[in-house]
Amino acid sequence: MSRPFSSRPHVWAILKIIPQNAEPIFKLLAGWFSNPGQLYAVRTNSGIVRVQDNGDVYLFHGSSGSTYLCAKAMYDPTFMPLHAYLNLALQATLSETEVEIFDEKAAFDWCSAARALRGRAYH
Repeated sequence: MSRPFSSRPHVWAILKIIPQNAEPIFKLLAGWFSNPGQLYAVRTNSGIVRVQDNGDVYLFHGSSGSTYLCAKAMYDPTFMPLHAYLNLALQATLSETEVEIFDEKAAFDWCSAARALRGRAYH
């Protein structure tokens, strides 16, 4: 079955997931629109293991081998629909995990710091 979206999300954000008694995991939260203003799909990647800054875009490499090309101008921590956010919050509560969605400054600062950690996984 083919995926209904590409590795170039229309909108994106960075999640910091902090499991109880474990190191934080950083994931890409990505969204695709079918029409302007109509969110079609939302997904998180497997965990970010590498970040590349290519000018107007970031390349996020996931632990599963996936790569997402994300336009810096399309960062939006508020795009997730309410039902998806509530589902994420419920899952976090049930697993005693803390989840944070970075604002734009925190996300870009984290991407800059992550690039300095080349060769070391940080998911």
